[in-house]
Amino acid sequence: MMPTEHFDYKFLSYKIGLVKPDKRLFEYVLEKLPYSKENLLYIDDCILNVHIAESLGIESIHYSSNEKFMSQLQTKNIL
Repeated sequence: MMPTEHFDYKFLSYKIGLVKPDKRLFEYVLEKLPYSKENLLYIDDCILNVHIAESLGIESIHYSSNEKFMSQLQTKNIL
């Protein structure tokens, strides 16, 4: 089983024709998802991408280490 099989929605930049950090990619995803941006959590190891998501009102986490990531998830009551 591929890890992506665990996800209901997959957005592949080569199929969309946009790549991060293009803000239009984030806007495209927001249009396609059946969720409001207030119900999303964006995680990325690139701080520029995190800033773009946040500028669109998407709660985000900058991934820099497993320990910090786990702590951030606990702070957000996800774990």
